[in-house]
Amino acid sequence: MHGTTPSHITGYEYDDPCYDQVWGHTLPSGATNCMSRRPSGNGPLAGHKWVQETAYDFDGQTPLVKTTHHYYTRNRSDTDSWRHGREHQTQVCSVQDDLLQQTDTTWANTANGSTIFTYVDHVVTTDESHGTSLTSRVDYEYDDYGNVKAEYHDGNTAISGDDRSIHRIFYPNTDPATWIVSKVAQEVTYEGNVSYDSTPDLNAVDAMTRYYYDGNSSYTTPPVEGLPTRVEQITGYREYISGGWWY
Repeated sequence: MHGTTPSHITGYEYDDPCYDQVWGHTLPSGATNCMSRRPSGNGPLAGHKWVQETAYDFDGQTPLVKTTHHYYTRNRSDTDSWRHGREHQTQVCSVQDDLLQQTDTTWANTANGSTIFTYVDHVVTTDESHGTSLTSRVDYEYDDYGNVKAEYHDGNTAISGDDRSIHRIFYPNTDPATWIVSKVAQEVTYEGNVSYDSTPDLNAVDAMTRYYYDGNSSYTTPPVEGLPTRVEQITGYREYISGGWWY
């Protein structure tokens, strides 16, 4: 134990196993079929419909809290293979099975050439831990490379005035020999539900961060190696903070 005592121990419980194989093949005892878009004959274990984590006190006997992860699995009539294996719900419960928090994730997809881009459309979280129900929601927008370019946070869906928006800019390097497309160049946080602005008013933003790569003097220059070499921040108090890295 290296002279330390763990704060808690985590145990795991699994639903029936689900195999990625074509219909009609013999499954192991107690297993189900959740074939993907391109299953094989006697395919491998793909996962489980749900997985439950139980946190125990350090004695390994006293349960503290249970977290259950629910995943999409496919049956024969389901055509939504694009979301196969994605987590769509997370529930946190007390040891008495009282729901403390639930997070529901809604997935969507869009065609991208011969492939399908699967992404999180929005996430709704409901907190029941204080005896009242409080629901928050986050919606996402993406650029052409799958980067999250915008987040719209509704802090409490029952009231107004607690919203927050985050906007990101990326300057991808699409040279096939380099292909660096996911390095964020600018991130701006606003109070309220605010649309994207390519030239944000610094007096209106809650915070802004700009990232420079590979020693470039401009944050708009696409990266060549993707090494962060400078970061600039402006806070809600209009304070500028600048720092850098050397390699």
